[in-house]
Amino acid sequence: MYARVTTWKFDTSPARVEEIISRNRDAVLPAARQLEGFRGFLSVVNEEEGQALTLTLWESEDAERASEQAANRIRRGTVEATGISMTSAQRYRVEVHDLPPR
Repeated sequence: MYARVTTWKFDTSPARVEEIISRNRDAVLPAARQLEGFRGFLSVVNEEEGQALTLTLWESEDAERASEQAANRIRRGTVEATGISMTSAQRYRVEVHDLPPR
């Protein structure tokens, strides 16, 4: 399994936090679910620091790499829709996980 972790920076207003949560729930997750090899999604927010992480899980390295173009499009849409800043996007090989079967 492989993961892509994207790091975001934003102002800490409550409205901005809710906007980020809504965007991930209503737009990013549904778009990711449509991609071949998608296995999971996590979105975490540190409201005090104005930081968020999104983590997508992929069944293979090939699936993760194949999703990159779509991921770039989704991230651009998030920046345009919310005005938050993407600070990094990195790939990882998942070594240990405990996820229920689909």
